[in-house]
Amino acid sequence: MGRKLKRGKAGNVVQYLTRTKAIRKLQLKLSEFRRLCILKGIHPREPKKKSKGANKTYYHAKDINWLMHEPLLQVFRNMQVHNKKVRKAYAKFNPELAQRLRGLTPTYKLDHLVRERYPSFVDALRDLDDPLTMVHLFATLPAEKRYGIPNKAVDTARRLMLEFNAWVVRAHALRKVFVSVKGIYFQAEVLGNAVTWLVPHQLAQALPTDVDYKVMLTFLEFYECLLQFVNFKLYHNLGLKYPPVHDPKLEEAAAGLSAVMRDLAGVRETVGQQIEEQAAALKAVPDGKKGGKRQPEATLGERIKAIAAGEKGEGQQQQQQQEGNDSEESEGEGEEDDEEEDSEAGLEIDSGDDTDDDDDDDDEGEEASEGEGRQGSEGQGAGAKASSKDGDDAEDEEEEDDDVMGALRRSSGRTASTRKEGAGAGSDGGDKEGGSSGDDAARG
Repeated sequence: MGRKLKRGKAGNVVQYLTRTKAIRKLQLKLSEFRRLCILKGIHPREPKKKSKGANKTYYHAKDINWLMHEPLLQVFRNMQVHNKKVRKAYAKFNPELAQRLRGLTPTYKLDHLVRERYPSFVDALRDLDDPLTMVHLFATLPAEKRYGIPNKAVDTARRLMLEFNAWVVRAHALRKVFVSVKGIYFQAEVLGNAVTWLVPHQLAQALPTDVDYKVMLTFLEFYECLLQFVNFKLYHNLGLKYPPVHDPKLEEAAAGLSAVMRDLAGVRETVGQQIEEQAAALKAVPDGKKGGKRQPEATLGERIKAIAAGEKGEGQQQQQQQEGNDSEESEGEGEEDDEEEDSEAGLEIDSGDDTDDDDDDDDEGEEASEGEGRQGSEGQGAGAKASSKDGDDAEDEEEEDDDVMGALRRSSGRTASTRKEGAGAGSDGGDKEGGSSGDDAARG
């Protein structure tokens, strides 16, 4: 025979825990425990044999052990401690401290819970009926402070409702509609999955008092996070941006779905406008360039090549422009040297009209020395010009220098001949004067 098992060591007693034991094990309040179970998707169990009584609520021991490793557990504990500090500040009549502490309330996110409960997108679509029904319900409820319904929850529910309905309209996914006393039933096909939800009638809602709205708000909190993931995926599958922009004017006018559809329709209008602009630009091209046919749009590779060719052409144009500026500067310097030489030659020609023989001899010496120096400087200038310019420019400058030298030689020859004529005339005049004086003396 095997060893006899002791009572309370195996069976349902070990596999299941009552709610009271679970709360003590997690060290949470009842409201926090209920909230954590809703967010994690843990539900009570019904064991075959209720060892602690038939009026107790039982949970599986594995579920409670799983909750002990949840990061939100520590956040809820911190929130509980924070609420004690706020109450203590109000008890000490310190409202400023209490308000400051309220602004420092610990926050949390539920993104990891959505990914944990729904590993794939299809799993989320299969469980989308209840989230849509809950969101549409709170979108029509008033924000009553006495029931603990905040304005933010109602506004978020209404925004998510409009975004999903706008996607249904844009994707043409609506399949069935049924009107009943409870409300309007809608059924849409979302990626091959039939999703059905209930929308209440647009009437004044009388909120019942026997409903626990805190539990409903906890469900709404998780469903809103789930619906944001779903809407994001659906919008991006259609190539639309998320979240869409709501038109503030239509929102003030209570236009409802039109406030979102205007932004989605604006995408089509923008694409159509771009197509019309491209067609108008092609029509504006001359017939000679079009070749009698409509030119196809350039591809991305052709555009990149055109941009690269344009940059290369601009670089060559700048280089040619710089070379032209350098040649103009060198030509300007050559013209200035020629003008100086011409002015000096003119001064030399004017100085040849003097009548003094000694001054003429000195001038001739100075002119000869200046001519030699000028020839040397001209030779050096011609060499520098020939090195800085091309072959054609050097030949032109040499021809100009030969012309200047010829002009100088001709001018010097003319001055010498004039001086000889002047000297001969002077000697003839002296002989004549001497003869006349001898005749006068003989007569006397």
